[in-house]
Amino acid sequence: MTKCILCPKELENESPEHIILNAFGGRKDTNCVLCTECNIRLGNDVDKPFAENFALFLNLAYIKSGKNENPQTLRSIKLESGE
Repeated sequence: MTKCILCPKELENESPEHIILNAFGGRKDTNCVLCTECNIRLGNDVDKPFAENFALFLNLAYIKSGKNENPQTLRSIKLESGE
């Protein structure tokens, strides 16, 4: 049986992980690389902040999500103020 690439857990009926982030238009996913716990942790700690930092670019390039949803509007994008 296959093991998670980040922890020693055996993979079994895991939640799907996007190969390319959904926010970047990724539609393909896999469930044979990460266990559900590592997938959630990686999504919250890495994928989400990464996608949020590129929200302006995704809007300007009009890149639809993997669910074919329009990118965030400029009004809803939170930019850091540098404070």
